[in-house]
Amino acid sequence: MAAQRRKKRGGILPVLVTMVLLVLVAVYMGGGDLEAGLDGVRDAASSLADDAMEAIETLTSDAPEASVAPAATAAPEATDDPGTSAGPLPAGEGMTLTVLEVGKADCLVLQCDGESMIIDGGNEGDEDYILEHLEDMGIEGFRYLVNTHPHEDHLGSLDAVVLAYPVEQAYLSPREHTTKSYENLLGALEEKNVPTSVPSPGDTFALGGAQITVLSPDPDADYDEINDWSLVLLAEYGDVRYLLMGDAETPVETDLLESGADLSADVLKVGHHGSSTSSKRDFLQAVSPDYAVITCDYTESAGAPHDEVAARLEELEIPVLRTDLSGVLTLHTDGRDVSVETERQAA
Repeated sequence: MAAQRRKKRGGILPVLVTMVLLVLVAVYMGGGDLEAGLDGVRDAASSLADDAMEAIETLTSDAPEASVAPAATAAPEATDDPGTSAGPLPAGEGMTLTVLEVGKADCLVLQCDGESMIIDGGNEGDEDYILEHLEDMGIEGFRYLVNTHPHEDHLGSLDAVVLAYPVEQAYLSPREHTTKSYENLLGALEEKNVPTSVPSPGDTFALGGAQITVLSPDPDADYDEINDWSLVLLAEYGDVRYLLMGDAETPVETDLLESGADLSADVLKVGHHGSSTSSKRDFLQAVSPDYAVITCDYTESAGAPHDEVAARLEELEIPVLRTDLSGVLTLHTDGRDVSVETERQAA
């Protein structure tokens, strides 16, 4: 607020005192003749009176004028569109991606503003580990459950999750399978009466203040490999984007690039555990992530990221977070920045 200054003024009283003194002086100089003294100062008194009126007018003119406050304008409406970079951020605690350490397999938990979704469920035999971590995270239920594709290392323990926690909606890949682990998942979903559907590219759904968009696959695609039927998801919160590739390989990356979709993301969950069948250079350049997350198992002969992919990420100066080296990964965003916590220091 600008400082306000007020001018100091003498007021009317000094003028009146001056007039009385002049009258007294005139009487004295006129030899005590009051009439003569008054005649001598009549012109001066008139002049002083004019000055007094001018002072009064000046004082009144300096008084602040009454003003009418302008009508209040409506505050801009808050938007819950997390993809609007210029708008206000969604209210809440932010969006957190937790990547569990389940070897060369996937089990991701996305949380936003008190709501949770689980994306894939590790291998068979990971049930106790996953359920223990979900309990430690304070999970009480899932708004969504996603199985990106029907491979055992992405759904092995999802049936145990469905039986242990309420799930509002399940999303499955268009590609079905005949394995026992896949049948177990379908059976658990049916037993718990969980609504189940197959999303299409362009479908969106909200998780708290976050927006989840399905980018792939098209149900009419003709991919040969089951990996390429992975549900590819883009999670957006404020200005921050997480791109989750499942096990999608280079044919999907090519299709996404040719589609003209905005693939830029702050966090990339690398496709197919860092295999050489994914993470093309032009795809990585289009995404240009601040962090590349790789779910892998260093102890397996084929569990670590491929040397070509590791070299490509290093050349493009993309920091890599690996579950085999750092354990559980936690990536949190307030809609502007991303912070990373790891279970242990990377080797």
